Amino acid sequence: TRFALERLGDALYERGGLDEAEALQAERLELERAQPQFDRIRHAVALNALGLTKSRLAKLDAAAALFEEALQIQRSALPAGSNDTYSVLCNLAHARRGQGRHREGAALLREALNNRRVALPEAHAGTADAMAALAIVLFNLGDLDEAEPLLREALRIARTNSPSSHARRELLAPLALAAKAR
Repeated sequence: TRFALERLGDALYERGGLDEAEALQAERLELERAQPQFDRIRHAVALNALGLTKSRLAKLDAAAALFEEALQIQRSALPAGSNDTYSVLCNLAHARRGQGRHREGAALLREALNNRRVALPEAHAGTADAMAALAIVLFNLGDLDEAEPLLREALRIARTNSPSSHARRELLAPLALAAKAR
């Protein structure tokens, strides 16, 4: 049942059926909590999925609470600095930014980037994605001195690793604005 709820909830989420996905994900979460052999990581995954749906429904306070709980579980169950916390850190950062708490979002993205730098090879596309996410938030906060080098490094990695021009286009616009602002 949990598996069917997970898959159907994911499919509905992807198709935009957010209200129904939210109900199914909440049911899945309750089933996870009720398991006698409570799997903390599966529970964190269920919290994150429901948080994403609530975030898309603009229920940011509820989403942030779910992401916080998922992150707390992951931090207690996984080694310090684990790359496995990346998606929850990014999702919580996005919720914080939506709540107008941009500096908290930047701090979470900084932690996500640090985890990626430890876990992945230096020029990995995942590290570039984390750099770009943090740089764009810093850019929007007006911290060009920290944002610009991150954007430049992310662009360098994207030029090296990305066969498509989409990743590079995503980075060029804020980098051009940063250069213009100087």
